[in-house]
Amino acid sequence: MLLPNKYEDVSKNMLSIGGEIIVLLKTKRDIYGLYQKLKNKRNDKYALSFESYLLALDFLYAIGKIKLEKEEISLI
Repeated sequence: MLLPNKYEDVSKNMLSIGGEIIVLLKTKRDIYGLYQKLKNKRNDKYALSFESYLLALDFLYAIGKIKLEKEEISLI
């Protein structure tokens, strides 16, 4: 789901996932390490697909919140 609506669970929305990513990005992290940390932070009820994770990263990059350097992600 790309945009929120009242029929979908907000935890599956890329805006919500993006917010969780920002909270976890206090230091630089590699793409897969960040995915594993985020996946472990969420409980099994809110399973995170790699596709949803990448969409959230794309969104954060597009709005200028993160940068990618040599497979490491950091906040701008």
